[in-house]
Amino acid sequence: MSVEKHLTAELVARLISYDPKTGALTWLPRENDQRHTTRWAGKPALAAVKQDGRMHGAIMGHTAIAHRVAWAIYYGRWPDGVIDHINGDPSDNRIENLRVCSQHENSMNRRKKVGKTSKYYGVNYSKRHNRYYAFVNLKHKTHYAGSFLNEKDAAVARDNKALELHGAYAVLNFPEQVKEA
Repeated sequence: MSVEKHLTAELVARLISYDPKTGALTWLPRENDQRHTTRWAGKPALAAVKQDGRMHGAIMGHTAIAHRVAWAIYYGRWPDGVIDHINGDPSDNRIENLRVCSQHENSMNRRKKVGKTSKYYGVNYSKRHNRYYAFVNLKHKTHYAGSFLNEKDAAVARDNKALELHGAYAVLNFPEQVKEA
C-alpha cells in the first residue's frame, strides 16, 4: 500500500527529517515510542536502493519512495504528478534536482544506453556508408538529425535536435555546451 493514500505530508514530516541541500532523509525521535527512538532516531530513512537506483523504504508499514517523501516534506503536500530527477540520478534527492512533470516529460529525460557503434547517445555508425547518423526519438517517432563523417559532429547535431524536440527535458551528450537562447 502506498504511503500517500494513508499518511499526510504533515505526519510524514513529524517522522522524518529532510535536508534539501543534501537530499538526506533521517528518522526523527518519536515521543511515545522509546523503542523506535533508541533504535532508529538519527539514522537514514528510506535508504534501501531499488534496482533502478531509486531509494525507498516503509513508513508505518506503507511503501514510500524517497524522492516523493522529500518533496512532500519540503512543500508540505504530496506531489500531484511524477517526480523527475533533473540530472538523471535517481538517488540524488536534493530539492534543486527534483521537479514535478508528466509521465511523458519524465520519459524524455530518461538516460539511454550508449549504442554499440558510438560512445554518444543517439548516434550510430554505419560501416556500409562510413558515416555517423544522429537521431532523436519523440512519441514513438524517430527524428533524423543528420549524417556526419565525424562522431562528435553527429553527437552535437543530435543534442541540438534533442533540445528542439525535448526542451528542458533533453538528455544531452554535451550539457556543458548548451547555449542560452
